[in-house]
This record gives sequence, structure tokens and C-alpha cells, in this order.
Amino acid sequence: MQAQIERSGQWKLHETPNYFVVSNEDDGGFIAEALERLEAIRKVFEEFYPPAMAERLRGDAARARQADLEIPAGAAPPEPTPPRTSVVRICATSEQYHSYGGPPGTGGYFSAKSEELVLFDDQELRGRDATWRALSHEAFHQYLHACFGELRPHPWYNEGHGDFFGAFEYGRQRFRSTRSQERIRVVQDLIRSGRSVPLAEFVRWSKQEYYGANSLGLQTWECYAQGWSFVYFLRTGKQRARGWQPAWDAILDDYLPALVATGDLALALERALAGVDW
Repeated sequence: MQAQIERSGQWKLHETPNYFVVSNEDDGGFIAEALERLEAIRKVFEEFYPPAMAERLRGDAARARQADLEIPAGAAPPEPTPPRTSVVRICATSEQYHSYGGPPGTGGYFSAKSEELVLFDDQELRGRDATWRALSHEAFHQYLHACFGELRPHPWYNEGHGDFFGAFEYGRQRFRSTRSQERIRVVQDLIRSGRSVPLAEFVRWSKQEYYGANSLGLQTWECYAQGWSFVYFLRTGKQRARGWQPAWDAILDDYLPALVATGDLALALERALAGVDW
């Protein structure tokens, strides 16, 4: 990476304990805050998804595969250890971001192929708050990939959690959970207008349906709002929601291990939703 940067003459490398940040942004204060936020949000991820838990789930899945294939315990290669460092590329402008592969209408993306998180300084368009939301959202995808590799959760889980962490507020070098004001207004309008998707159907939607190719005519940003709403409810409802049901406690706790173990979306959902009365 250092050799690539030296050849280009345009990018600079910044290092933290868990990240290599490559940027051509000249605003030192902005870069310093980005480095702080990356390390702070990673601490949040590690609280929700401890590295030891990820290692245990990967090990359990590997042993299950060995048993199914009747492979001797010492014959199968060990599961790869997740990399300690992750690569983040921060472009100075939206034009550079899109030329680097940034999809239209986005403020950041994570590429599983290159394992890079890419975003840009959005100060002149939507403001830096949009940049910080994109950073936390996409950093979740990157962290989940580092822990579990090519895991493909349902979009309500994957994007819902991206928005859940993207809404966290930062202050005094730490994050705290808050509601997404951007998403809550949208999902409230969906409910009032009768356009929200029944949850029993929504949790089974494919990525294509979530991104707008659905029979109900919901747009991508509306699906994101409902995904955030459902994840926020499951993460905070036990302490706040009236009529909370014990069966809801285990939905998130059961879903991810089942998906890691089986790699089967339908089976993971079936296990996570066992006993849930829609």
C-alpha cells in the first residue's frame, strides 16, 4: 500500500490500531476526526459482536462441515483468522468517489472483493453529518465481513444494522445509541399511509426486492427506513416497548449463529423466528 501511494503521489496513508486510512483530503481536522470515529465505532461493534464470539461461531461451523463430510479433524485447513486491520479510502470529492466505483446517490460503500470501505468528504453537498453516517454504516459491513467472511444476511438485518449504527451520535470520543431522525419520519409516513410491508413478508425479502424491485412499489430508501425500524425495535424494545414478548428476545441472537452455521437464509430465519406470533 505504501508503494502504491508513493507511485501515485496523490494519496496519503494514515494508520490507527485497526485501520489503514488512505486519503487525498487536505483537511487535517477532518481526517483526524475520521480516524477517531473509526476506532470509536469499532469498539461499539466489538461490544455487539465480540471477536471471541465470531471465532467460536466460525469454529463451530467448520467442525459441523467436517462432520457432515466425514473429514478427519486434523485434515481440514483451519478457519482463517480475521485481519486485524481494515482499509478505508476517503476521497476528497464526490467526483473522485464515483470515479472510484461509488454508486450513484450513495455517500459510501464497502467492497467485499477489495475489502475496502470507500467514502468521500460530503461537506459541500449534504454536510459532514452525512459523511459520518456513511462511515459508521459502511464500517459495520466491513467489520461483519472481517468477522465472518462472505456472509450474506437478509437485507433487513444487514442494512438495518448499518443504519442502526449509522445513527449513533459521537461525542467525547465515544458513541451512544440514538434514533435515526432521517429514517423514523419515513417509516412513520409508511405506517400512516398503510404502505409499510407486513413484517412476516418483509423479513423474507431478497436484496433485489429491498432495493426497489418489489410488488408493493416501495423505493430503496423506504425499505431502508423499515429495516432500520425493525432492527432498532429488536435492539431497544425490551427496555422501552409496551407489550414486549419474550419470544422476540432471541430473534437477533439466534439468527446470526444459525446463518453462520448453515449458510442457509431460509433456515436461519426459521430458527430465529420459531415461536414468533406475527
